[in-house]
Amino acid sequence: MLEPQQVPAGPFEIAYVESGSGEPLIMCHGNEADRRQYDGLRPLLTPGIHALSYDQRDTGDTTGFTGDYTMADLGRDCIAFIAALGLESAHVLGTSFGGMVAMHAALARPDRVRSLVLISTSPAQELFSDAVRGLADRSPEERRAFMAGAILSPAAGPELRAEVATALVGRSPEQSARRFAAMASHDCRDLLPTITAPTLVLHGSDDPVIPAAAGARIAELVPGATLCVLEGLRHGLIFEGRARTAQLVSEFVLARSDASSPGLHP
Repeated sequence: MLEPQQVPAGPFEIAYVESGSGEPLIMCHGNEADRRQYDGLRPLLTPGIHALSYDQRDTGDTTGFTGDYTMADLGRDCIAFIAALGLESAHVLGTSFGGMVAMHAALARPDRVRSLVLISTSPAQELFSDAVRGLADRSPEERRAFMAGAILSPAAGPELRAEVATALVGRSPEQSARRFAAMASHDCRDLLPTITAPTLVLHGSDDPVIPAAAGARIAELVPGATLCVLEGLRHGLIFEGRARTAQLVSEFVLARSDASSPGLHP
């Protein structure tokens, strides 16, 4: 396991881990996870990618925040992290809640986002499945049990299920409430047509948390976006589908570092 580093970004000390070298790829984690969510995906990325996974507000070792916040605030945090690293711009990837963060980062500072990868996410909470209604009011144990079942297909083995269980982290009731409140107000459908970053949308065909139709809607709204639906997979593309996901992400990112590189092959 990589030891976290910290970098000052405005009032925050943002904790992150990094691996590889080359094109910078910022990785935004989901609502019930932290920076470690991508520990299994990062090693599968093609050489030539510098992957950096960080802790958001109310998560892990990131400190210095106070009060409530919106998804737009979290998007600006992502941009502040890019700047704090001394980068002019970076590719940005987000899964589920993290995908919403990534959208808002691209909306806040188009000049800072080279490309956008949106995995198992939605442009609005309204498009979530009925199965997740009231999830914010359930206990942490109930939420983890629901997510553990929603992330993997019935075909997943015990080792992968154990890995997912480890990736789901605990938060205080106050921390969880702030994150769910930020998600509840999330709706950027009217703004997505203004995104200028090349965008890849990845979704599982059998996602019980955010239906594949939500991913298709993103691809419809973002100009020139590419949609790849992975058949038979649920919410956990970076777990059960990580080999294919890593391949698609690597091809997409590296193709946008050099116009002559080969394109994406879904």
